[in-house]
Amino acid sequence: MRFIWIYFLIFFFYVFDLGNLDAIRQSTEGFYLQIVKEMHLSGSFLTPQYMGENHWSKPPGHFWLGLIFSKIFGQTNVFFPRFSMVLVSLFGIFFISRWLKKHFSIEIIYSFVFLSASLGVFRYAKIYMMEAPLAFFSVLGALKLYDYLESSKKSDLFYASALMAYSILIKGPVSVVMIALGLLPYYIRYKKFYIKKSFLLVGVTLAISSLWFLISYANYGQEFFQTFFLDQNIGKFTAQEYPTRVLFQGLFIFSMPWIVYLPFYINKEYFRRFSTNPALFFLLCQFLGFFFIWLIPNQKSHHYAYPASLILSILLLILILKTKKIGLKNLIPEKIIGFVGIFIGILIFTGTFVFSEFNTSWTHYFTLLLLFVVGITIFINKDILVRLLSPFLIMGIIYNFLLPIFYLPYIPQKVVDLVGTQKIAVVARKPYFIKEQIKSSEMDVLSPSTIRPYILENDRLYLVHEDVYKNSSLGEVTETLHSWIIWKRGRRFHHIWNALREKNLSALREKVFLLKNQ
Repeated sequence: MRFIWIYFLIFFFYVFDLGNLDAIRQSTEGFYLQIVKEMHLSGSFLTPQYMGENHWSKPPGHFWLGLIFSKIFGQTNVFFPRFSMVLVSLFGIFFISRWLKKHFSIEIIYSFVFLSASLGVFRYAKIYMMEAPLAFFSVLGALKLYDYLESSKKSDLFYASALMAYSILIKGPVSVVMIALGLLPYYIRYKKFYIKKSFLLVGVTLAISSLWFLISYANYGQEFFQTFFLDQNIGKFTAQEYPTRVLFQGLFIFSMPWIVYLPFYINKEYFRRFSTNPALFFLLCQFLGFFFIWLIPNQKSHHYAYPASLILSILLLILILKTKKIGLKNLIPEKIIGFVGIFIGILIFTGTFVFSEFNTSWTHYFTLLLLFVVGITIFINKDILVRLLSPFLIMGIIYNFLLPIFYLPYIPQKVVDLVGTQKIAVVARKPYFIKEQIKSSEMDVLSPSTIRPYILENDRLYLVHEDVYKNSSLGEVTETLHSWIIWKRGRRFHHIWNALREKNLSALREKVFLLKNQ
């Protein structure tokens, strides 16, 4: 109970500004939020719904987590689905911390603070993507699997099977394949193949998880089989190929800041532990299985590395807390983290002066001062808990208080007022965030190729992005009620770097138009 204030502080940073529609998000988040909304409104529990149609790109396990709160409170919004990701992440961290306490004698508070400060955990806890539940249910399933193999307790069998089964209902069978790939070298190393236990575990896991697949096939037959298994899963092996480096980039980014410690702490002693400590070797094998499985399909992305980065963070935790520190060597990583955190804060804050369109207030000055204090604390305090907590505070301050200076509202309040309850048509692939802000009596979602014919046959308001406005020559058939600037999605680092170097943000932004018929 003496550390309750630390748990509260971490919880505060995780839920802060969680319902902000203009906060940092991933491009597909609106897609998942729309599915939860439609499942709630249609009363569908087993079948994901998108734009009024059955949608089986993923099983419903992820959507159930957000749907629970919709049913409890009788409404859908962006906060509750994201809050479900916070709960999954923080409870997941807590149970991982208990497992580490049991097998490595690491105090729960140390593990909890350390994993909470991992950039990947923090990022995916604050957006409604399936990375958080996939990672935590799969990792916890693997950890309980290890306990079952070593203890043969029925309770461990139940928890391992239930967790692994739910991970299947989040992403599909690939989640168990990740775990299985990591089991093989572990079995070979210790010459224990656990044949009976393995078959029992697989049988119970499949018995639980297959219920949804069997019910869906019984209800929809070949339509479900073709869409889910052939198009959405096997289809990833023939999809557009992406460079392998993005997975390694994701692994590095999501393991920050603790990945900084790796070159300073790794030594022969740590490698020897892999051969003498079964639990540590098991974690290493699981990390390799969780990561290299995503090298097989053509479709790759940074976020596929997140489940593996969670295990890597666990390995780094053991490395840092269980490796003997020699001289001042252990201070070098803390200095790097402190300097980098302060540098990022200064860089962000300086941008508010270089680009005059972003305004600051006294709260932002106070935030920068607080960032300095936390960074300096790393250098002067010898308490290990303070050193673990400081990087978390640096990350939380930058993410929650400094980056919002640069938020540009996707739908400004003036547009909300102009539209009111009038009928409107929008050109958008994922209209969730538009619908949440504009309370129109009727909203039609169109494609770029249909907007101009639609305008010629209807009389209402229209919301389009600049490229659609120009390519469809909408200035010839409409009048502009209002236009505003938003950030472009999908900008890469080199785009951002060039814009900062040239002090010109135009390449990172685009116009959006609210139009009406002439």
